[in-house]
Amino acid sequence: MKLLFYTDVHITGHVPEHRLDDYPQSLLAKLEEIYQIAQKEKVDVIVCGGDLLNSHKLYSYEVLNRAMHIIGNSPIKTWLVAGQHEILGYNRESYGDSALAFLVRWCGNAELIDGRIDLGEVILCASHAWDDLNNAFANEVKEAGKAVVLVAHALISKEPHVFSVFETCKLPACGYTLVLSGDLHCGYPPHIINGTAFCNPGAIARTNIRDAKREPAVAIIELIPDHKPRLKTIKLQNILPPEEAFGESFLEEIQTHTKLGAEVFVSEVESMRSQQVDIFERSEERRVGK
Repeated sequence: MKLLFYTDVHITGHVPEHRLDDYPQSLLAKLEEIYQIAQKEKVDVIVCGGDLLNSHKLYSYEVLNRAMHIIGNSPIKTWLVAGQHEILGYNRESYGDSALAFLVRWCGNAELIDGRIDLGEVILCASHAWDDLNNAFANEVKEAGKAVVLVAHALISKEPHVFSVFETCKLPACGYTLVLSGDLHCGYPPHIINGTAFCNPGAIARTNIRDAKREPAVAIIELIPDHKPRLKTIKLQNILPPEEAFGESFLEEIQTHTKLGAEVFVSEVESMRSQQVDIFERSEERRVGK
């Protein structure tokens, strides 16, 4: 079986502060290109790693309608997991009245991964934003003659970060053939640990300083039971150059940030600490009339 994996499109009707283009339309153009790649590569299944949409509600009929048109008109079915942006407070109960649930109900060719989905040679499992990833690795999942794939919206990474992540080298070996992960926008190189392949090609969306020069991509994976997955990434072509998407002044800001040394960074942190205000202390001052 051959599948295409993409993640974190963050479709929205809103234009971020630093974007110069028609950002919602740029995202939809990328989504359209993804589904064109899927047909060109003759994949059997399309998988989205979460945060297809940027919010629990999407208050733009035009944007949501076009996204549904792109996905629904594809001859290839899309399987999704829910990201934290698409629900409220990591609460599973909030999914039912979300824009993502509306898309799944009425799109006709998209479905949320719920439980173990048997696709013949491949079994899809999910770890949604409301799930604890540790539970997905708590038990043996290997099944003879089938490739078992976990699709997770969780901060999985090959390397440690300044924020908390699930490092692939520290996840228990429990028999997954492949783990496809979203949420970590920078992504990581495909690699195999303890017989499990890990893949995150990075977010489709580019919204902040770190994203400006990143090249959004999708992953194409061939799965044959009892064999190592064959993975390749395809960079999207429908991408504006950084100076057209973000503007020259923003790119200068990026260069400034990348040149910050350790001493400057520590100085900035100390400056922020000196400006901290204890809200309880301030409330007490107001109470006694200071």
